[in-house]
Amino acid sequence: MAKHILIVDDDALLRRSLSLQLEQAGYRTSTAASAEDALALVKRDQPDLILLDVGLPGMDGLDALRHFRQDSEVPIIFVTARRRELDTILGLELVLMVISTMPFNPDVLLAQYLICAAPQCAPNR
Repeated sequence: MAKHILIVDDDALLRRSLSLQLEQAGYRTSTAASAEDALALVKRDQPDLILLDVGLPGMDGLDALRHFRQDSEVPIIFVTARRRELDTILGLELVLMVISTMPFNPDVLLAQYLICAAPQCAPNR
């Protein structure tokens, strides 16, 4: 069964393109435009990985991480285009798997995930 990756970003084009690339690589994807939508999705269908934008409208990615961590230890990769947000994340005492800055290469993103979660997280294991 394909591993499930949840993409959380308010940029619809980024969600669609990343989802397509991941599906072509053999992963099953879900997408959410907000942290609130992502939290609801996770309760219904637990992903194997969450790609989480830091700068979301409403609840931001940092608050979402705290909520995810109350119920789950799913690996999370933060993605951000803003250096300032990266500095904020690094200053927090939160356990993160990886932080990727945009623009990012989807192949590198998958490699980061596989390195941190291998071997159990290959697409069809």
